[in-house]
Amino acid sequence: MRIKQEEYVPLADMLISSFERDQAEIEAENSFYSVEFLNLFKATTEEVRELEKADVLLTKQKTVTTDLSSGR
Repeated sequence: MRIKQEEYVPLADMLISSFERDQAEIEAENSFYSVEFLNLFKATTEEVRELEKADVLLTKQKTVTTDLSSGR
C-alpha cells in the first residue's frame, strides 16, 4: 500500500489520537514511546502541515499569475 503525500497529515493526526489514548500502555511496553516522543511527533506533524499550506499557497499563486499574464 502506498500513502499519498496529501494523506500524511490526516494519517498522523489519527496516529496521534490513538497514541494519546494508549500512551501509558505503549510506553510500558517500550520506553522509547514516551510523552517526549509524542510531543516531538506532534511538532513534526505541525511542521509538515505548515509546509503543505505553503505548497497550496504557492500553487494558487502560480495559477493566479498565469491567469493574469494570459489576460483571463
